[in-house]
Amino acid sequence: MSFESAYKKNKYVDKAREKLREIYSFGERKTTTRSKLHDQLEGYFKAGLLLGIVSEDDVGIIVDEEHHLAFGTSLKERRIKEKLTPLATATNWKKFDPPTVHRR
Repeated sequence: MSFESAYKKNKYVDKAREKLREIYSFGERKTTTRSKLHDQLEGYFKAGLLLGIVSEDDVGIIVDEEHHLAFGTSLKERRIKEKLTPLATATNWKKFDPPTVHRR
């Protein structure tokens, strides 16, 4: 890798990290601004892949590192927790055990 291509890659990665931090600053909130930023970042990553600046593994590493800095867990762990959360909070159906005429 030449000095110039290494410089371009570092510059690209720094900008990608900046964009990720901006997206993660919204936290869990799903807003139109966050959605637009996400779409821009996706296009940015695709352009980097197309131009050969980064590989898919590089993109995954960048996203995982920034996600861990923002949320304290990896993206994979967070997705697993999101899937398990509805199961952990089971609905209490006991209030429906008595007949409806006796409920208040």
